[in-house]
Amino acid sequence: MVLKICLEHMHELLYSQNDDLTHREMTDLLLIPFVNLDGHKYIADSFEFSENNNTEVKQEYLKHYGIELSSFLHASEKRKNMNKTYCQEGRDGLNSGVDLNRNYGYHWGHYESDDEDKCSEVYKGPYPFSESETDNIRKLVEREKNFIVLIINFHSYGTRK
Repeated sequence: MVLKICLEHMHELLYSQNDDLTHREMTDLLLIPFVNLDGHKYIADSFEFSENNNTEVKQEYLKHYGIELSSFLHASEKRKNMNKTYCQEGRDGLNSGVDLNRNYGYHWGHYESDDEDKCSEVYKGPYPFSESETDNIRKLVEREKNFIVLIINFHSYGTRK
C-alpha cells in the first residue's frame, strides 16, 4: 500500500496537466521501502517455504538460517533484525536481533523499550543507533536535514492464517 501511494503521488507530480511546474521541478521524493531488509527477507522466505513442496529447497532454507522447521513456520512473528549478536536462545531466529523501531535515538530507553532482555520482542539494542540500519537512516537525515520538509514512516504487521 505504501508503494502504491508513493507511486500514485509521483505519477501525479510527473504527468499532471497542471501548467504550474513548480512542484514538479522542486520536489525530490526519496522512498526507502524497507529498513529491516534482512528481517523482511526472513519472513518472505518463510512464506515461500511454506508454499514450496520441494523438500530439497526447504532443507536449503533451514540450513541457510540454521533453524528448526517449527521456528521458521512462525517467522511471521519476527519483528527484529537478524543480528544474531543478541539472544542465542529461544525459537532460533525469532528471538535474535534488535527491534529497529526502538533503536533510534529519540526517547531511546523509554517506556516498553526499557526492556534489557536481549531475547525480548522489543529489545532496543545496547545503545541508540547501534544497528547499521538505523545508523544509516540517521546519517541520511543528518546529511539532508536542510532539504527535508516531511518524513512519513509506515509500520505494518501481518500474520499467516
